[in-house]
This record gives sequence, C-alpha cells and structure tokens, in this order.
Amino acid sequence: HSPFATAFAVASRSLPLFYEAQVRNDILEGVPLAGYGPRGSDESVNNIAALLKSHDQLKGVLLENHGVLAFSNNARGAAQANIIIEETAQLALYAEGLGGPTLLTPERAGAAIACWSDQGCPDGETCYGGTVCPCDAQCFAADSTGLCTGGDTTGEPNQPPAEQ
Repeated sequence: HSPFATAFAVASRSLPLFYEAQVRNDILEGVPLAGYGPRGSDESVNNIAALLKSHDQLKGVLLENHGVLAFSNNARGAAQANIIIEETAQLALYAEGLGGPTLLTPERAGAAIACWSDQGCPDGETCYGGTVCPCDAQCFAADSTGLCTGGDTTGEPNQPPAEQ
C-alpha cells in the first residue's frame, strides 16, 4: 500500500486539488474518500460505486481505513495515477506543517491543463508548447505537453502568448 495516501485513508480524509501534477494527470476532482466497508463487501463496493456515480472523472478513491484505489483505461495510466496520488498525499502532509496546502481554484487549474495538440484543448483554445514525435520519425527529444491557452495565436510557436 502507498503509505502517504493510506495515511489519509486511515485518517478519514480526502485529498483536495492543490498540486499542479494532479491537473496535468487529469486528477481534477482531487481524491475523495469512500466510506468504510469490509474489503470486498457489498458495503465497500457500494461506497466506491456511489463516488464513481457522483463524480465525472475520478482517477482514484481513498478507501477509508484501507488504502487507495487508482483508475485509468489501462494499467500504465492507473499506475501513473497511483504515483501522483501518493506524491500528492506526501506533499499534503508536508504542507500541513507549513499551514496547509493552497487549493487550486478552477481558474488556476484550468490554466495548467496540459495538452499534446489543439485537440486536447477546450473549443477555441490552442495548445502551446506541446511536441509529439510522429510515429514514423526519429526524434531526439522526448514528447512533452503544452498548455491550453485562450485562443491567442499571436505568440511565438511553442511559447505561451504574451501577458496582457
């Protein structure tokens, strides 16, 4: 079990959205806490299902008095979500000693949404800084994400538009 995320689960605390890596990994609703139910019981399954029904796109759930459950459409994505959840929990515990983490507002989170291309951005927005090596090409740099911006295309390629 992930020790930091499990610490939140056994303390009956959810993980809010405060860390930019959560946003960049589509963990946009934080990590809610599913109420306790004995492992594998109908109660446990129903508690998890209720959270899944009440949230649009969860990547993880803390299981009260147990640990963390991470989701994705493939094993690699679930493992990545688990890593980010564990990192988030660790940072939350450290930040508590400094007065607590500063939560990301929807506006701040929206500004940090990563994109690989314009298709990954909301309508009317443009992806700046995202680079993807075409499948049939030999590239010397790793793929990297960009940021969705409000459709201002006056900036230089692969650079965010100038502040106004």
